[in-house]
Amino acid sequence: MSFTRDANFEDEFWASFSGERRLSDILTHFAIKYSDKMEQYKQVFAEKIIGEELIQRKINSTKLLEFVENELSKLEIKQIKPKGNTNTTKQEEITIYDIDRLTGVQFEEVMESLLNANGYSDAHVTGKAGDQGGDILTNDGDEKLIIQAKNYSLNRKVTNSAVQEVLGAIAYYGADKGIVVTNSFFTSSAIELAEVNNITLWDRRIVTQMIEGYNHAQKQSNE
Repeated sequence: MSFTRDANFEDEFWASFSGERRLSDILTHFAIKYSDKMEQYKQVFAEKIIGEELIQRKINSTKLLEFVENELSKLEIKQIKPKGNTNTTKQEEITIYDIDRLTGVQFEEVMESLLNANGYSDAHVTGKAGDQGGDILTNDGDEKLIIQAKNYSLNRKVTNSAVQEVLGAIAYYGADKGIVVTNSFFTSSAIELAEVNNITLWDRRIVTQMIEGYNHAQKQSNE
């Protein structure tokens, strides 16, 4: 099969794609279907599929290709087991792609584990119906933190409404500080509102760092 125009590649890619339009599923499909032609189509995949379709904004083509190559190099097709799994044998490392597959409730549960593994204490899901904008409570030293967790597809950014919600949750839970965490990214208005109100934002990059801390802690506990 050969493609003479970008549109042909796009049509063929989406015609053969059956997953959800999340970064992990899209990368996996590309890596499998075009395994022997990745170098040939990587640039058009980065620009047309990731840039225009998924992220939906103009990004420097060189930086976009670097992003895709980096994500492809880390790609691991695994399924994370959320809290409640009774298997106590050695656990595989988890990745940000595993996080992308989770439901909102599972994301909260996994964040609880990530927090506890990264030096925060007594992290636990609030477990309340109508949680008033607070999903997870934890402590950072003497500070009580309330966290709003948003598990989104990469083409959807967290807006300032999440910042407003966690502002209300600070008073409701008697917390010292509010945090919004997501496996995606934040809009510019959310970032501006958070800065004015001293709300901490953890995006995909922070979650990835926390996963690394979790994996390291799991490895040490299994040695």
